Amino acid sequence: MITAIESSNEPLIQLENMLYAGIDCGAKYSFFHKLHQQDGHNHNKKNKDCADYDFIYNSFTNIVKELQKCDIINKQMTVQWIQNLHAGIINSTVNTGSTNESSKSSIKNFAWNSFIKGIAP
Repeated sequence: MITAIESSNEPLIQLENMLYAGIDCGAKYSFFHKLHQQDGHNHNKKNKDCADYDFIYNSFTNIVKELQKCDIINKQMTVQWIQNLHAGIINSTVNTGSTNESSKSSIKNFAWNSFIKGIAP
């Protein structure tokens, strides 16, 4: 996910690459996201996983806000809503269980189209 953030200076490309990175990570991303969102999580900024989560979440927030300023993302949607939609689309894509490479590519495109259309103004 960090590599996806650092892949470009263009927020829309960063957001797309973050979606693809989450899909590529599969269940690991879902677990990582749920762990840091659940009640009772003892968040410790000195823990590498927590520090990585903070970096990813803060970057995601900044990317979304920048895209909202540019009217690419609906300004009425909160960052939390968009992040949960992002995680949900990743989960749905991972649960599709595609096994061949051409199907994976198509499914990633379906995921991106669903996500970006779902947050467009």
